[in-house]
Amino acid sequence: MDVVSIYIMRALKFKPECRTQKINIILILLTLFFIICMCFIAPVSAAGTGEVDDPFIVTNPTELQSIQNNLTAYYVLGNDIDLTGVTWTPIATGGQFLGELNGAGYTISNLNLNLSLNTSVGLFSVASSGASFKNIMIDSFTVVGENNVGALVGHIKMAEATHDWCVIDNVDVTNSN
Repeated sequence: MDVVSIYIMRALKFKPECRTQKINIILILLTLFFIICMCFIAPVSAAGTGEVDDPFIVTNPTELQSIQNNLTAYYVLGNDIDLTGVTWTPIATGGQFLGELNGAGYTISNLNLNLSLNTSVGLFSVASSGASFKNIMIDSFTVVGENNVGALVGHIKMAEATHDWCVIDNVDVTNSN
């Protein structure tokens, strides 16, 4: 029996030989573990369900970064988002964004991303067939990477079978390099 289990059992005055009590403690610990895990994969925002007719509403840098937790959902900006001083990890790092981000005419500004030894560097790392970006204003981005670098998306993957690309419509990039 490990030290943590013994400590918990002593603190709760359980006898180590009681099998039912051991099972109860294990179930409690597993429940706590799953509750904590669910906090990290919770929806981006309380507003919206992530469906096409009820997208998640993104209003701050934390919610924008949380798109990483659901790369197939629908998102809409609820206001301008300033990334000044934010340590950014490109969305879809290690995956592919397949959802939709509608900027609703709002601006994402002041991203400073220097990943000079990395590939697929941008606000989003990789987008694939089916992804959609529209009505987004990008201002004052500095993005540095080894290759496949872009302000919005570092790398776009085409669907091999259908030759479909992702959609980028009405995206305006200003004061960026």
